[in-house]
Amino acid sequence: MEGDAGCAMARVLEIALKSDYDELGRICISVNEFLESHELSPRVLYGVNLALEEILTNIFKYGYDDECKDHDISVRLEVEGPGVSVQIVDDGNSFDLEQAPEPDLSTPISERTIGGLGIHLVRNMLDTINYQRVDDKNIIELSIKGEAACSGKD
Repeated sequence: MEGDAGCAMARVLEIALKSDYDELGRICISVNEFLESHELSPRVLYGVNLALEEILTNIFKYGYDDECKDHDISVRLEVEGPGVSVQIVDDGNSFDLEQAPEPDLSTPISERTIGGLGIHLVRNMLDTINYQRVDDKNIIELSIKGEAACSGKD
């Protein structure tokens, strides 16, 4: 945050991490501190945290064919008014979460196949999800809108 001279709160957070579950704790703390400093709505905080945890867990678990934990992943958050946009870039296997099948919610939990519910929750919490595969990298762009502050007028 050089160049701010302390006058303005940073509206962008960029985090570089490795493809390792141990990174989740660090990123969750950094993201929470950043989002809370902007006094965003609980819906936005929850939505961003849910999306990041679910997507990063899926990248760690399914994104790579090797056991190497040295793959680079970048996460960028930008506060846009009362909402947040998120970009996640990784070099894992191609996976467009918008193309993942919807889980069968009519089947009792004990009879459902494992998987898909987290992505379903993410899709329903966020306002936009865009996926691109560019130069052998997955680029996932997400946004969640917050509620504008009340003006006190009817």
